[in-house]
Amino acid sequence: KASRSYGFQKTLELYRSSLEAELDKDPVLRKILEGKGKFNKEYYLQSSECFARCGEIYLVRICGIDNSIVKPDEQTSGFAYPRNKELEESIKEYFDAFLNRTI
Repeated sequence: KASRSYGFQKTLELYRSSLEAELDKDPVLRKILEGKGKFNKEYYLQSSECFARCGEIYLVRICGIDNSIVKPDEQTSGFAYPRNKELEESIKEYFDAFLNRTI
């Protein structure tokens, strides 16, 4: 799985720490996500979920694609798409290389 590959580890760790920083800003959201619901913090920290969200960040913010399939709903899940320059640079580097490998 690409989400568990060595090449994605740096981006994965940056995503996870950026998500934690978002939760630090919102104690109410943190409390909700630390609950037992299906979409709890552990769900958002799974490598496959992180990979998918990083892919969406790549397509929307870095490539400038604007459509409803890849555009996140900032109202309900904006926290899961953290804004962090170092993270976005890592996402660009990883997905540029990933797409060049698979084409």
